[in-house]
Amino acid sequence: MVTLAPERQTKSIHLYELFQMNGLQTLLQEFTTVLQAPSAIISASQFSKRYSYFLLAPSLRQLLMSGRFANIQQHLDYIELDYKTGTFQLCLHENADEYDVNYCTKQQIDQYIQHYFAGHLAPLWLYISKLTGIKMELLWENTYIYIAWMCLHQIESPQAKQNFIYLTQEADGNLFGLPQNPFLSFTASSPIRRNCCLYFMLPNAEGNKYKCKKCPLDCGNT
Repeated sequence: MVTLAPERQTKSIHLYELFQMNGLQTLLQEFTTVLQAPSAIISASQFSKRYSYFLLAPSLRQLLMSGRFANIQQHLDYIELDYKTGTFQLCLHENADEYDVNYCTKQQIDQYIQHYFAGHLAPLWLYISKLTGIKMELLWENTYIYIAWMCLHQIESPQAKQNFIYLTQEADGNLFGLPQNPFLSFTASSPIRRNCCLYFMLPNAEGNKYKCKKCPLDCGNT
């Protein structure tokens, strides 16, 4: 009797592979398949939301509470994609420094922007946009949503709101490796997003039943 090897349940992708077009394309194709997404644009939007959350939530907390942040290590850090559930985890080798202060400086935020955005997210979003056709504005708004959530609702620091304004409105575009700050067109006071993230188009979202709370009224404009 022949025993068949079990189907692979997960796959690990090191972050440096995301900056190789073939590796990134393979990941996006597999992510589209496991999500059963109707198009690569829809799966690319969901990927950017999850990736932004896993990358920025812990690092922003550390930055704004201590002035320090873990460096991305592209040959050690990796994504683990679960073929069964359609989810993934971002596994980072973070620094284990304890928070000993309750503030950070603009210089430290600038260093964070250069490392996490100019050196990582800006080129990654550009590659994803080129491969799938998704709008850069949507990728950056998906990123912005988690920055706003962390800074305004999850971090207890007197300077959190001020640092949020600096990061998303005042910081120069050159720090992001871009002509201008990519978050200038978004505002935390808006009752709705500018662009629909397209989650409602996934099979398990059951159409409009699972729209985001701040979804634009007409998702067809995205």
